[in-house]
Amino acid sequence: MKKTIWSLMLGLAAVMVLAGCKPENESDDVSFDEADLVGKWLLDDTREYWRYDSGHYGETWDESEDVNEGEGTTFSWDLDGATLTILLTGEMGQVVPYDYTVQALTASAMSLKDDFDNTKTYHKI
Repeated sequence: MKKTIWSLMLGLAAVMVLAGCKPENESDDVSFDEADLVGKWLLDDTREYWRYDSGHYGETWDESEDVNEGEGTTFSWDLDGATLTILLTGEMGQVVPYDYTVQALTASAMSLKDDFDNTKTYHKI
């Protein structure tokens, strides 16, 4: 009986140690340069644009819905490590938050993953 209890405790300890470990690709130290984010981006295979301004504000619009730059939805943004938080401002003044994990960000390409594991790829224009 003591041997069984000892084996269970050892197994439980091993599970707890392994559960606390992160895979190598999930480092807390991942960060991206905000300067690469600033600019106008086009969602691949669409006519949906996102413009990130250096003051942490921006605008999004979709030309397929006859909305052009200057007529779109405004937002504020924050890039903290690999987390991009966007706060869209609706027509009635409501704020709608979106959190993305930045998968890749360079001066010309960006890949974002949402909370539902959907990935969106953009290129800078």
